[in-house]
Amino acid sequence: LSIPSQTGGATASWLSENATIAESNQTVGQVSLTPHRLAAATAFTFQLLAQSTPDVESFVREDLMRVLAIAKDLAATSGSGVSGQPLGIYNTPGLSTSVTLAGANSMTYANAVQFETNVATSNALLGKLGYLTSVATRGNSKLVAEIAAANSIPVWKNNIVNGYTALATNQLTTLPSVIFGNFDDLIIADWGAGGNEIIVDPYSLSMQGQVRIV
Repeated sequence: LSIPSQTGGATASWLSENATIAESNQTVGQVSLTPHRLAAATAFTFQLLAQSTPDVESFVREDLMRVLAIAKDLAATSGSGVSGQPLGIYNTPGLSTSVTLAGANSMTYANAVQFETNVATSNALLGKLGYLTSVATRGNSKLVAEIAAANSIPVWKNNIVNGYTALATNQLTTLPSVIFGNFDDLIIADWGAGGNEIIVDPYSLSMQGQVRIV
């Protein structure tokens, strides 16, 4: 599946009163989407199911959904694009210039502004803009003043940095540990009908008295 994307725009020019306009065209490209398979499975005994409340099955299903969501989140930010994994933000070619943080896990106000400037220089400062950082970067940024002065507000306050929404995740553990941009441009396609498919298999492990959930 391919989604059209604009890669270039028309040009404008000033003309004399009766000069002929030079035509210019937009240029378009495509974002190609390829299906990948994300799965998790677990098994528990029929005895556990019989001796506990029905909540054990809900517990297992919720845990599987949680690990799938974490894996999808990791692929969105850092996916390699090989071995069945989708291509993530960090490994997508052609993105904006990186910013060298003041410390391994410390984003200063100058760093935050530089992220914004990089995106604005590419005329891309629009849409659902925000920062996504590691948990350590968030913690350190709460202890760094925007401007070194008495009673200065911290770089990170109330999940806002430099006027934009800022969130943290354990998926970003090593440098670079900050992403800034328009998150509406992040495409995650789901080919599954109605979300995740759950298969309850009481047969393949029946000799061991177990039921498998995939």
